[in-house]
Amino acid sequence: MHEICNDPRGCIYEVICVEHNNTNQDNIGDSFIYEEIVGYLEEKLNFILYQENEEVENIVKKANITNEKEIICKDYTVANKIAKILLSRDFNYQSTKNVQHHIPRINEIITRHVSKYETIPLYLDLGGGYHASTSVDKPSISFDINLGEVLLLYQIKKLYNKIKPFYPPAIKFTIVIDNVVANYVNDIPIDKTLSYCEKFRALISLLNMDSIVYLLVESEHCNWSSNLEKVKYHKKAQFGVKEHLNIIRFLGRDCTFEEAGDRLGRYEAGVRKSDELLNSLIGNEIRFVQRSDDGQLTFRPFPGGAIRIQCGIVGFRMASTRKMIPLLVTTESKLNYRCYQIYLNLIALIYKMKNKNLPASDIHFQKQYKEEIEVLEYSSENII
Repeated sequence: MHEICNDPRGCIYEVICVEHNNTNQDNIGDSFIYEEIVGYLEEKLNFILYQENEEVENIVKKANITNEKEIICKDYTVANKIAKILLSRDFNYQSTKNVQHHIPRINEIITRHVSKYETIPLYLDLGGGYHASTSVDKPSISFDINLGEVLLLYQIKKLYNKIKPFYPPAIKFTIVIDNVVANYVNDIPIDKTLSYCEKFRALISLLNMDSIVYLLVESEHCNWSSNLEKVKYHKKAQFGVKEHLNIIRFLGRDCTFEEAGDRLGRYEAGVRKSDELLNSLIGNEIRFVQRSDDGQLTFRPFPGGAIRIQCGIVGFRMASTRKMIPLLVTTESKLNYRCYQIYLNLIALIYKMKNKNLPASDIHFQKQYKEEIEVLEYSSENII
């Protein structure tokens, strides 16, 4: 058994989501870490599954509003309130100064929908439909759902709950998967990224968020990679070791410096082509990225996050208060911390949370998922 490091604050914990409980039983020395992680997730899952929006009814009742829709449509402060929430620290890591040039357009778009009492569409670019490797020595990409997707849904539900009390139509949040870019740049098979999307949609449904969250999958609308001759690009001649390693992580295998330059050139051309086609689908609406160095609108994919979750695997570190803080585990973060792997049956945990308030009429649900809601097991592996 690997002993956990003496100071847990010097460690990070990469959470590996598994389908069954028969994983490597190299158990962590102190179950405190595992229990803290599960406790954190249970809190977020409880919020997603059971947090209600009773404030809406209370607000209307207290104000004695009978023509609520008409009043809201004419209330031009509503758009400003929504814009402030979108740009607040809970959801946007950038300073107001960096994004203030977007505010007039955001207000204009929101006002357009509010004046018609419409659900406000929001879009977030998530990535190509897979997770990059967290190891350069033994790179391997993943098409599985992990904590990153769950915490993203938590962020979306939190945003929804903040807006709905004063604007009942609330939001429709669309997650954009540019899997054609992944196919064009890194030869990632479309069928593999579609399997990721299928799992993600199943997770959205399992967490009862079908009416709020949607996936826009690029290959289901415009598979431009079949016309590669129309996409012109130039190999990138000058780039550093960091960019080379990044290509390896997203390829899931080693590659030469020359090949990396070719794929970097493809990436720049592919993103331009993809944006052109996706923008024609999305139209004049609010579109976020997860990380920006040039003033684009951003949306935190997990609490405190300021990074693209598909660049690695969401895990945890322990703060000085012994509180678990989510972070993205990547090859770079593994250089700064001692890293342990924690195995968790995420789906079983979700079923366990849903089972708490399961009505007797749904007893078949309990039988169907009996195996998944058994006692969760855990293990760890010191990978450094």
